[in-house]
Amino acid sequence: MTSETSISKLVRIEELDLRLIELLESEPRRPRTELATSLGISRPTVGVMLQRLIDARVIRTVCLVDHMALGYENTALFGINVTPGTLLDVADRLASLAPIHYVALSAGPFDIVSWGIFKGSDDLLSFLTEGLGKIPGVSCYETIMCHELRISPALLAENQGYRPRECRASLDQLDFGLIAALQRNSTESTASLAVKLGTSQPTVVRRMRRLLNEGVIRFVTMVSAAALGYNGNASIGIRVSPDRIKDVAEAVAGCRSVHTVSLCTGRYDVLAWVVFRERRHLMRILTEELGRIPGINAMETVTNLKTIKWSYIHVDWQGELWKGLKRQSHRLRPQHRKGESRK
Repeated sequence: MTSETSISKLVRIEELDLRLIELLESEPRRPRTELATSLGISRPTVGVMLQRLIDARVIRTVCLVDHMALGYENTALFGINVTPGTLLDVADRLASLAPIHYVALSAGPFDIVSWGIFKGSDDLLSFLTEGLGKIPGVSCYETIMCHELRISPALLAENQGYRPRECRASLDQLDFGLIAALQRNSTESTASLAVKLGTSQPTVVRRMRRLLNEGVIRFVTMVSAAALGYNGNASIGIRVSPDRIKDVAEAVAGCRSVHTVSLCTGRYDVLAWVVFRERRHLMRILTEELGRIPGINAMETVTNLKTIKWSYIHVDWQGELWKGLKRQSHRLRPQHRKGESRK
């Protein structure tokens, strides 16, 4: 989900815009010619529509990298309470910490909800003691360890989302270079990528296909929920009968309104993230969708009041490192994988 912005809230979304967004959610790198054919309009008109939605921050197509593929084995949600008068200061300090990718002011059992990823237990412990533990104003916090079961960024398209990898991927320098380039421009052509990386176009095509097939990367069209009329989002912590945890998690993942589901250790057994248009829509999710799933013993809703930070993982090949990559592109040629071109 993209961060809410005043621009995306004000832009007028037409029916044709919605159809275009749905197509892009289904296939983010779909060529403009195909988009034009599907919508029954000209290619230049598609270009104008896309630019308008991008400029208004309604959509952006990004290359997401699976955190498990990069060796980030620990995902944690932090429920934080603060002393009176320190809420914004604590949230801003928390948002400045590198491992943290999500910070929101909330209503419910916690004042702030935050989400971060860590390479191992030592990194998590260091964050708790040297990072979160040293922020003035934090009165108490809970750490909830999460294992993502399903993630579905789409708001309009009918898809089942994706499931994160289970282990680290075997990546070489050319893989990292390709990922970094795609994160800079997710729609860049394979021919252009080959020139930047100092390799052949067939090799880029094969590498990209492998990274996609193995779930290391995925192309996603992120859509502003606010622009589509979704005025709120919430995290729903679910406590479940011990013998039904996996069954309940799978059932929750099948609910149309649920966009992320995690298996947890700590306060909750299952955590679901939802977006909703208005309060009665949230009540329908709680009572009609989740409330009817057998095995759920209790639910606790944490409503997001304001998003302070939302980001995704970047492969850090920027600055001098990225310049060095281009300057020494001939060194990117690794030992060729079986069946790959040596051109």
